[in-house]
Amino acid sequence: MTDNVIDMNEARITVTNLDIKQLLEPGPVNTAFNKLQGMTAPYGKTQYWIFKLLKQLLSIHDDIEKTRQTLMIPFVLKDENNQPKQENGRVVFINDEASLEFNRQFIEVLKEENKLNLKKIPVSSDMLEEMNKKTEDKLTLSDMWVLDKIIDFIE
Repeated sequence: MTDNVIDMNEARITVTNLDIKQLLEPGPVNTAFNKLQGMTAPYGKTQYWIFKLLKQLLSIHDDIEKTRQTLMIPFVLKDENNQPKQENGRVVFINDEASLEFNRQFIEVLKEENKLNLKKIPVSSDMLEEMNKKTEDKLTLSDMWVLDKIIDFIE
């Protein structure tokens, strides 16, 4: 008889709040994630798990934004409606020190880790090759690199 202990968190996706913002907001990581979502459409099971992942990421992203808004309140000027004052689409901080303190606090929020109730989504080399054949916008090595926290690229 063997004493095999199974870690329930084994291979679970762990991402920081910064990782989530990068996956969902414009930039190279978001571009790679969007590309992958489009490429997996013919692969129902993989598409399903990507959709489940996206739902969890969006929920956490909403919480990050709510936290950012709450953290910001004591550091910004208010308009006549007691809302954060904006100029040229940017929030106006009370002073440079207030801006620095807000950034320091928000960086700590971005470092927080989230253990998702999902395993990394497997994409085999055969599946990747098939997906890349069906589109001009291929998943590149650099795309694979930035998606490594959520996708298990396997032989």
